[in-house]
Amino acid sequence: MSKNIGKGDVTSILIPRCEFMAIAALGALKASYAYQPLDPTYPPERLNFMIKDANAKMLITTRELRPLITDFDGEVLFIDSIPRVDEKISPPKIKPEDIFVLLYTSGSTGVPKGVRLTHANFVCNINWYIRYYGLKAEDRTAEYAGFGFDMHMFDMYSAFATGAAVCIVPEEIRLDFPALDDYLEKNNVTHMFMTTQVGRQFAVYGDNHSLKHLTAAGEKLVSLEPPRDYHFHNVYGPSETTMLISIFEVDKNYKTIPIGKPPDNVKLYVVDANGHRVPVGACGELIAAGLQVGAGYLNRPEKTAEVFIQNPFDGGEYSRAYKTGDIVRYRGDAISEFIGRRDGQVKIRGFRIELSEVEAVIREFPSIKDATVAVFDNPAGGKFIVAYIVSDSPVNVDALNKFIAERKPPYMVLAFTIQLDKIPLNQNGKVNKKMLPTPELNRTEKKSAQRTTNILEEELLKIVGGIIGTNEIDFATELPRLGLTSISAIKLSMQIYKKFGVNINVKELFTATIESIENKLL
Repeated sequence: MSKNIGKGDVTSILIPRCEFMAIAALGALKASYAYQPLDPTYPPERLNFMIKDANAKMLITTRELRPLITDFDGEVLFIDSIPRVDEKISPPKIKPEDIFVLLYTSGSTGVPKGVRLTHANFVCNINWYIRYYGLKAEDRTAEYAGFGFDMHMFDMYSAFATGAAVCIVPEEIRLDFPALDDYLEKNNVTHMFMTTQVGRQFAVYGDNHSLKHLTAAGEKLVSLEPPRDYHFHNVYGPSETTMLISIFEVDKNYKTIPIGKPPDNVKLYVVDANGHRVPVGACGELIAAGLQVGAGYLNRPEKTAEVFIQNPFDGGEYSRAYKTGDIVRYRGDAISEFIGRRDGQVKIRGFRIELSEVEAVIREFPSIKDATVAVFDNPAGGKFIVAYIVSDSPVNVDALNKFIAERKPPYMVLAFTIQLDKIPLNQNGKVNKKMLPTPELNRTEKKSAQRTTNILEEELLKIVGGIIGTNEIDFATELPRLGLTSISAIKLSMQIYKKFGVNINVKELFTATIESIENKLL
């Protein structure tokens, strides 16, 4: 323990994927500190804001990542020094209400807000996890999620509580499903969490025989035929409620997959605009109450008071409630079906973001006079962000995306940008979303139908076209320009592997064309 850091102070942790994701976090918790997990892929501006807003007193990092943090004068501990730390500590006794972790989510004003979760929140979650999944000391969990994502904690702490092993999935194989399958089976991994779209692709195209349970969360899950060799679970929950407030086992191919029933010590209510509970089958806002509801936002008392409320329907351990802002339908079997958001928030790659935060940074780009953003469903799964901009001169889209990437996390970077003469408005002066043009996939004049194809090319066209949602494909155009995303790239890699027995790394597909893939297969 440092003499300059006290109980409950925040320790920021900025490290690559390695065993110190667990070691550094446990060390901070043992010393009675809260920890703040930071993703090194975030731009320095955001990382520096998060550390400053948290009033962090210590930074645990590597010498390579330290230059990303330019606005911090507290203590720094490099992970290569941790094995040499030989200090006996007697930390203060931790109380249930003490802060365990500080997580940052997107803010409607463009400013991220810190969610405070307590030790009591995690005790409740861990106890439920062990009972629900039947986790035992001989099991092994995979640490797959990114460190800055709240679900990095989902499997990890339950494993620590039971004595199960935790396997940190190497970065280079996270999107390489054949290699990931091999890794899981060699290490006898039994439990793993993945974000929704990646987890769905793994469940559909993977061939794993070591897993007992695969859990997916982050976005709305599209129908699928569940895997036969292990249980597949659809989970829903905001960061404010300790990762999840409902779970559903996908035991067959459902047309619409429910978000599930609440875990132990959580109650769910569906209410109308006046706060009254709605009848079965009606839509309303979901409110969660119980021991997994967090302690509110850091430095945001007004926002905390707005959404962390006194439960109007129950008391005792359910007296604290959280208004999720999500619209759901309560079904007759007491299972909630996710409909959408009541505000401008959306889920992109499992992260909840405010579109206004993306719009705000676009407006800062030189020469842009007006802008709005919208989200569309990708035919291959997931969602993508489209910007509509107004400028007196043509805007360099690559420069705009680079500008955004320097200020916002990767999942906020635009998939498409459309320049307009003006943003269409309705009679009330609000953006008329229905008048915004639907984004077209970038295509060149040279289409697949304008040249002779061989059998191999026809097979590739069929696979790629089915994934990106178009049959008009230029053989020489890089696939991302045709609509390939990180999720659909995983799907493409798996389909090529199953069809041709050739493993093409997902990262290679972001510079690949039909022609270059064909050359690899010959």
